[in-house]
Formats: sequence, C-alpha cells, structure tokens
Amino acid sequence: MLFIRLFFPLFLLISQPVISATAQTPVNRVDTPIITSAINDYEDLYTAGEEASLDSLLHAFQQRTGIRVILVTLPAGMTTKDSVDTFVHHLFSEWTAPIDQKEKGILIGISKTYRKMRIENGYAITGILSDAATQTIINTGFIPGFKTGRYYDGTLTGLQTLITALDKQL
Repeated sequence: MLFIRLFFPLFLLISQPVISATAQTPVNRVDTPIITSAINDYEDLYTAGEEASLDSLLHAFQQRTGIRVILVTLPAGMTTKDSVDTFVHHLFSEWTAPIDQKEKGILIGISKTYRKMRIENGYAITGILSDAATQTIINTGFIPGFKTGRYYDGTLTGLQTLITALDKQL
C-alpha cells in the first residue's frame, strides 16, 4: 500500500499528455491565401483598374517568357513584421503547383503596414537574377513610389524594372 501511495502521483504526472511547443499553432498565422490572379491584393493597395493593369502586364510577360510572376500584398493579420520574409517564402512553397514547378516563378510580397517587401525567386530565376540584382530592383524600382505613398506607381515601376532586367538575361 505504501508503494501505491508513493508512486501513484508520479504515475499520474508522467502519464499526462505532453504538448510540444512545435506542435502548437504559430501565433498570427492564417491559412495560406488562395491565388486569385497574378495580383492578390489582400491589403487593398490598388483600385480595381490598377489591379487589372498590373495583372495584364504580368500575364503578357508570362505568355512571352513562360515566367509566372505573382504579387501578394500582406495585411497585418496575415503575418507579423518579423516574419514577412518567412511568410513570403512559405507562400512560395505552398503555391508551387500553380507557379508551374517553382523554378520559373517569382513571388513578390508587399506589406504596406510593416513597410517591408520581399521578392522570392524560383531556382531557375536565381541563375538569371542574383539576390543583389533583386535587391537593387526593390530599392530603385519599388521603394521610391512607396516612400511617397504611391503604391500603384511604385509597383508598376518595380515590375517594369524586374521585367526589363529579366528580358536582358533571357
């Protein structure tokens, strides 16, 4: 009887389910958004006409080169400031099938709320466009328009700069 009294509480403690920190749902993580077109404006940065214009530009580029460029804007509820880069990488991995084998795809993530953006290049694109060149496109194409609050103009200029850089390498 003494044995049961001494070891039964220990048995109860050991037999309780253990919850791993890695098994918990990440904070501020939402389900992967669905691709609706080349422009996925979840932060409402663009008018319907601006979205159509950007979508048309990217669609024509894809038809001509086979490279699919997808742009997504990221509101505060979709990610956190510290995880924008990680979230864009996650989206790129999740959207592999629609981007046609991710090697020929580019995903651009923009967060006005956090004042951050990232361009995720597929494997074949990294051979054409280096990380340094991609950062230059962000700094000279996108950011000047963003700094003055002209998100459509910054995005259009950035996309045109990206397309020009890729055309020179193809």
